[in-house]
Amino acid sequence: MAGMYGEAQQMQREIDLSHLLSDVELANLQELTLKVTVYDRLLNPKPHSPLTLPDETECLFGQWYYSDQNRNQQRDADYRRMEVPHRLVHSSGQAALDAHGRGELEETLKHVGLMEDANAAVMRTVKGLLHARLQSPMGR
Repeated sequence: MAGMYGEAQQMQREIDLSHLLSDVELANLQELTLKVTVYDRLLNPKPHSPLTLPDETECLFGQWYYSDQNRNQQRDADYRRMEVPHRLVHSSGQAALDAHGRGELEETLKHVGLMEDANAAVMRTVKGLLHARLQSPMGR
């Protein structure tokens, strides 16, 4: 009976980890969609239709990040490292759109670069956290 209980616990950990991985991947895809939206609008402007991006709490990544299920993780320094760059993905994308609308090409490019750098920082942190989770005794 004890062996079955241990196997059931291991299966539950694996299910929880799979659920976490799928949530993070879905959230990452939405962040990529946000960037594609910015690039699409920059390349195909619609002068009479300004675009306002969702803020960092409204996207799937933000909803995952700030969710109640992650309350314990939010105290972890590695986990918190995602917050500022994630916010920058959104604010820099919006700033790029706004600068483009004013015809400020240099400013637009600066903000696009900031958006890309911030997104890369989020992705590195997520990858590190997931790798650590997979390597931890809980993830095995």
